[in-house]
Amino acid sequence: MFHKMDRVKVENPRARVIVVKEIFDPNGEALLGAVATVGGPRAHLGCLQLMCDIASSAQLSRPMQADLERRHQLLAKARTVGAAHDDETDRSREEVGHMTDRLTELLEEIGPAGRKVDLSEWLVRRA
Repeated sequence: MFHKMDRVKVENPRARVIVVKEIFDPNGEALLGAVATVGGPRAHLGCLQLMCDIASSAQLSRPMQADLERRHQLLAKARTVGAAHDDETDRSREEVGHMTDRLTELLEEIGPAGRKVDLSEWLVRRA
């Protein structure tokens, strides 16, 4: 079962983690299954670790959000590759598609992970 979200942008990192937890609660098992189907045991373990980190965190950090974005990219890539190949079952392809949609909505709601910081200029000045 997949639960839809409201389309409201969340700016506060503490509120972001609450939104993510609310999505992972009903959809966590489906997310783990979709990631395992696409990426295998290693991806499954990484997703499980991300879910544990988020569950025990008071706010959503940039690395956690970047990891969420990587999971989304994995599922989105598998969705496009799976559409071209018939080696997956229809049910697993449908599950990956639903989780890709849920993660897309989640990432739209919580916004980007933040800009990448270029420390090269600062390091040159410090040298």
